[in-house]
Amino acid sequence: MKWNESILDYSHYLKIERGLSSHTIQNYIRDVKKLIYFLDEEKISSSPIGINAELIQKFIYTIAKKISPRSQARIISGLRSYFDYLIFENYRESNPTDLIEAPKIGVTPILVIKIPNNVKIINWVFTIFSTQFMIFKVVKIFVDH
Repeated sequence: MKWNESILDYSHYLKIERGLSSHTIQNYIRDVKKLIYFLDEEKISSSPIGINAELIQKFIYTIAKKISPRSQARIISGLRSYFDYLIFENYRESNPTDLIEAPKIGVTPILVIKIPNNVKIINWVFTIFSTQFMIFKVVKIFVDH
């Protein structure tokens, strides 16, 4: 199986079987194409069926120098989905991304504000605001009674 053929089949699968939007499908395909580009640049000949975990790790290590941890995690997730598809279609027996851990991504801290009871305000606020040091997500404002 060739890369272009598998990508075309994969995009149909994502659209028909998984019902994903065209934007999401493009992102998944872009992740696989980044891997293919890496293989071409490194002059490595490998098929979707023959690629191994070591090559995937080398790819992730190379891109990790250029992109954020969040982007790395998204690419790893996209590749994992692609190889899961190949297993689903019986082209592969294992997923070469199974042992690759995505980088840990920080969680946005939550700020809870308590307002005195003489202040009228809507109880639920879904607003994001920033301070000098970090971004807080306001989830709920409690009003004293």
